[in-house]
Amino acid sequence: MIRVLRYGMVVMCILLLSPFGFSQNLLKYRDFEFGMNLEAVLKQTKMDAASAKTTYAVPDLIQTLQWNRQGYFPRAGDTDPVRTVRFDFYNNQLFKIVAIYNARQLEGMTASDLIEAISKVYGSATSTNETVLVSAYTAYEDRQKVLARWENGEVTFSLFQSSSGGEFGLLGFSKKLDDMALLSIKEAQRLDIIAAPQREIDRQKKVDEERRTQEEKSRVVNMPNFQP
Repeated sequence: MIRVLRYGMVVMCILLLSPFGFSQNLLKYRDFEFGMNLEAVLKQTKMDAASAKTTYAVPDLIQTLQWNRQGYFPRAGDTDPVRTVRFDFYNNQLFKIVAIYNARQLEGMTASDLIEAISKVYGSATSTNETVLVSAYTAYEDRQKVLARWENGEVTFSLFQSSSGGEFGLLGFSKKLDDMALLSIKEAQRLDIIAAPQREIDRQKKVDEERRTQEEKSRVVNMPNFQP
């Protein structure tokens, strides 16, 4: 009975908080539409501009915004299972959304339960043996196995379960913007590797200069007090 009630709450939450209920509009995740700018997302999440992180500035502007909707423990009366949402922007256009669900609020539910609930919003799901790139910003590519997929010619949504923590997540992206962003990120990483030696030289110069400055300050203080 508890499992049935929990499932019903999650389904209702997904439906009520989706942009148009049964409209099956893949261009949006709830009230967040692919292509919208950072300022609009900040306004909806009630976050400030300092919360956005610039991952790359060259050759294009790549930014990410992490929205922690709830702490480790959900607020009393909060039936929304979404714990965090990550928003990725390419030249100030939202191109990817990664929503992670709170495992506590999905306790007892299966992947099939989630697929059924999400399908009430985005239509029939397809199964695939593919993986989905959750993040391309780390030293390694974070890829997860896709449990179910919803897509059209412009947008793809994929349900996955983390291979490390076991949490379920829903990833959505604009195909056009995601392709451009990935090309830009790969180029930025290539330029990063080329610039790494000079960055290390500059860093060492700064360290040496700071050390010389500190030694000079110490000399001015200690010299008058020295007695052989």
